Parts: sequence; structure tokens; C-alpha cells
Amino acid sequence: DPSPHRARAGADLTVQALASEVLPALLDPSPHRALGYHPIPCFVVEGPPYSGKTVLGHWVAVTLIHSQCELIPFYVPVLDLVAFLRAEIGATASIVSYLVHQYSELGFRRALVQQAMCSRRAVFIFDGLQDAGQELGLVEDMIWSLALQFHRVLVLTRPGRYTQARFKKWPWTILEV
Repeated sequence: DPSPHRARAGADLTVQALASEVLPALLDPSPHRALGYHPIPCFVVEGPPYSGKTVLGHWVAVTLIHSQCELIPFYVPVLDLVAFLRAEIGATASIVSYLVHQYSELGFRRALVQQAMCSRRAVFIFDGLQDAGQELGLVEDMIWSLALQFHRVLVLTRPGRYTQARFKKWPWTILEV
């Protein structure tokens, strides 16, 4: 029976290995960028509880902030997104309205979020897709919409707790912890 310290050390190694695969793809400026094209790095990282998925998401966000690159990470806990969507019934809920609502105390304005999205500098990190419950289809549609708009997306979830068939094709890469 492994000790929690050993399990944690193993999770840290897994996070480092995944980060070495995910982060370069998120940062890679395509040679065609001047033409308006760039690769669409979209990842689904699936693994059991306590496998390091959330640590990976936090690590990617913090690394993007500290690297002073042009990318802006938007960390989206799916449980919070679902609560927002339920509260906005009848209204036009979108990822932009969620981000403005979520980060308004930090001085985020709709224009700033939209500018990051229009310039394709946003990196969306969805943590806990398995927590979407009855809104799973709606949340997956939002995630797919971002991918089809050429945004960088990282989805963290448990295996079998999302519609895997939707993510087993372009532009998604599925990684297992």
C-alpha cells in the first residue's frame, strides 16, 4: 500500500510529463501565424481522482502568466460554470458572460475578454468536466465552439464521464494520466 507522499510524488511526475507535452503545443507559434493561421492545440486530460489533473491545469495557467507570453489563461471550474448557466436560464449565457461575471472583481471587462478571444490569445482550461451533470451537452457544446473558433483549450476530466466520441477527432488530443 503506497504512502500518500509516494502517490503525490508520482502525481507530480505525471504532471511534469504531461506539462512537457501540453505546454509547448500551447506556446508554439505556427510559422503560418502571419497568415492568420495557427495550430489548434486542444487537449483532454483524463484520469482518476487525485491523479494530478487539477495540478496540471493550475501549473499551465501559472506558467503562462509567469512566462510573459502573449497567451492569457482563463481557468474555468466546470462546477462554477454550471451554477452560472443554471442561474442564467432564459438569458443568453456564453463563455464571455461567464468570464466577465467570474472575474469582474479583478477589473475584467467584457472588452478585455473579447479582445483576448478575438486575437486568439486566450487559453481556456476547463477543470472537472465530469461535474457538468445534466448540462454536460451544453458545456461540451461551449467547449467545442471555442475549439472551432481556433482557441487553445485544455479539458480536465475523469475517464468515461464525458462524451468521448465527440473528442476523439480533430482537433482534440486525448491524454491519460
